[in-house]
Amino acid sequence: MNDSDPKSKADVLGAIDSAWTTLVSFFEPLTGAQMTVPTDAAGWSVKDHLVHLAVWLQAVPALVEGRSLAAALGVSEETYREGFDAVNAELHRQTQHIALDDVLRRLRDTHASTRDLLEKMDEQDFFKPFNHFQPASTRTYPIVRWIIGDTAEHYLEHIPWMRAIIESDPG
Repeated sequence: MNDSDPKSKADVLGAIDSAWTTLVSFFEPLTGAQMTVPTDAAGWSVKDHLVHLAVWLQAVPALVEGRSLAAALGVSEETYREGFDAVNAELHRQTQHIALDDVLRRLRDTHASTRDLLEKMDEQDFFKPFNHFQPASTRTYPIVRWIIGDTAEHYLEHIPWMRAIIESDPG
């Protein structure tokens, strides 16, 4: 563990809850057009960022349940091995067609089910090594890093990017 890692299950859940509130407070006031029409230079809309967050959330239950992370994300093992950029490009390609209402429902449902799963976990499980849950992996850092990275940190990471999309729209 390093100094920036959460020190308890309560810290993890608190960080997730706080970041979720911040994320929802960002996107709830937006109109459908604001979430779907303007894009960044890579062609991503706010909706694309939100579905991206929902898909990556699916990796958290897969991790702690010992399932394939690639399968949870809906990409091939080969694409997963290529790294985050390849995975994200494939996810964007796969999810562009999903309707905004479905994206918002999926994000809320996936967040809630992931949060519920984490609530039920034993505290010590948060601090077990990644390869305890994914035996084929060589990663040995505590899974709390992955959990925070795919939840609280991920939510907060995308807000400035989504805000920039909205602010760049002349309409």
